[in-house]
Amino acid sequence: MEFTELIKTSKVDNVVLLRHGVQQITGTLCLTSHHIIFGDRFSEEIMILYLFIEHLEKIITPSNSLLTIICKDLTSFKLRIPKEEDAVNVVLSIEALSALESAASYYPYYVNRINFNIESDGWALFDMKTEYSNIIGEFKTWKISNINAKHEICLSYPGLVIVPSNATNEMIKKSAKFRHGGRFPVLCYLHSNGVPLMRSSQPLNGPSNKRCKEDEKLLSFPISAHIKKGHIIDTRSQQAASSHRSKGGGFEESDHYSQWKQTYHNIEPYTYLSESLSKLYDACIDKKNSAWLSKLEASGWLSYVQSVLIAASNTARHLHYEASPTLVHGEKGTDCTLLVTSLAQILLDYRCRTVIGLQSLITREWIWAGYPFTERHLKIGVSSFKRKEQAPVFLMFLDCLHQIMNQYASSFEYTEDMLLLLAEHVYASQYGTFLFNNQLQREQSKVTERTVSLWSYMNRQEMNGILYNPIYEENKSILSPSVSPQSLWVWEKMFRKTSYECKSVKEALVSVKKDNSLLKKSAKQLQLDYEHLRAQFAAG
Repeated sequence: MEFTELIKTSKVDNVVLLRHGVQQITGTLCLTSHHIIFGDRFSEEIMILYLFIEHLEKIITPSNSLLTIICKDLTSFKLRIPKEEDAVNVVLSIEALSALESAASYYPYYVNRINFNIESDGWALFDMKTEYSNIIGEFKTWKISNINAKHEICLSYPGLVIVPSNATNEMIKKSAKFRHGGRFPVLCYLHSNGVPLMRSSQPLNGPSNKRCKEDEKLLSFPISAHIKKGHIIDTRSQQAASSHRSKGGGFEESDHYSQWKQTYHNIEPYTYLSESLSKLYDACIDKKNSAWLSKLEASGWLSYVQSVLIAASNTARHLHYEASPTLVHGEKGTDCTLLVTSLAQILLDYRCRTVIGLQSLITREWIWAGYPFTERHLKIGVSSFKRKEQAPVFLMFLDCLHQIMNQYASSFEYTEDMLLLLAEHVYASQYGTFLFNNQLQREQSKVTERTVSLWSYMNRQEMNGILYNPIYEENKSILSPSVSPQSLWVWEKMFRKTSYECKSVKEALVSVKKDNSLLKKSAKQLQLDYEHLRAQFAAG
């Protein structure tokens, strides 16, 4: 792609940079193929990926036009441009280059060099067959199938899937035709007690109540190895499921799936999230405003968090305490479904609470599982540029995870800053990890050959100060977070930013390392004080 065709002007002098709480700077604005760059002779450059720009507001006048750039981390800054023609050209260029739709045209494919040594190749870190074999373990009732190797059965599934050992290829093919988008039931997690967690999309029984005996048979296999009935966690409301049925979708009829008990969890569809986030951002702009709490409630964001956590907690309870096989699905099986299955695994499996474990979970349960990253995260959702496919679903996952971490601070090896780093890179990155909508697109675009993995960047020793929790203690217990409204808080570091912080990466790293060093010293001193007091108490 010729990016130069989209750049109407490449350089503008005497531009004034305005930021909240920082002295204004006059300098030069440069537009390159992938970045907007501002700098002067005295201060450090600001360099921002176009894809990191959420929204552009402009006031064009014959002199001193004002552009307000809102970034996808909800920070903002203003540019005052002297000439009208330059301002118009800058606007046209940024709007075009910040809305590219082909992931193969994104910056990761044009990075000529990286400024660090790769200590561990992120692309080689997780092998699909190995990861799936680790899930199955010694249980013979499951197998890894390559039935979808050519992505002809289900476009959004990877080439390998885990299915019941007794499932035949013909059975799987007919089940796929009976499920929305071909997403037939697959295993995503086996609990330590051998009880399976599966996911799929909705069945297509429609208003005529069609049946698929192969789909019914496929779902009977996990039940045959267990005494109790299975649970179907439908992320939708019963009303929404019935509405989908009238349009050709539906739900598992109890007469045909008698070994399963279905519950509905009233999670709004993913399309609800963009508007919710926009209202949340509006509420968080001025927390001192007397209407801020009512605006927060009206946004519905925390209610959505609550609904997701309830569904994930119920899923974990079914697997662990009731030893009941569980299937999770909504309509498409690519959004709310993945929210619930991934968070349930975090509650159940302590390994998902480690740095590498979280990377593995995201790789298996989001990237390989067919979450449409490019469609969902072209924009964050607070701009006027909106499309039906856009929704901050992965950001919702990170917020839900952050809520759990708030309640179990020492049970997670990773930090809040790691979640913030993931949130940043899912929207704009120089790494290829979150590109494309499915594995087929990644294979066709040779993403592992032509781009660098985000895990390569994160898994370096110098990143330890950002990623690793200094008070972490391994906790193999099942987590049961409170989901009451008073236990859920706005994610301050994510949503309460008001100005663009012009810090170099090096400065940010040094700052975080210093903070973590102080935390470690404080934690060590507290431990010594505690042991001293305990010794005094024991001595009487």
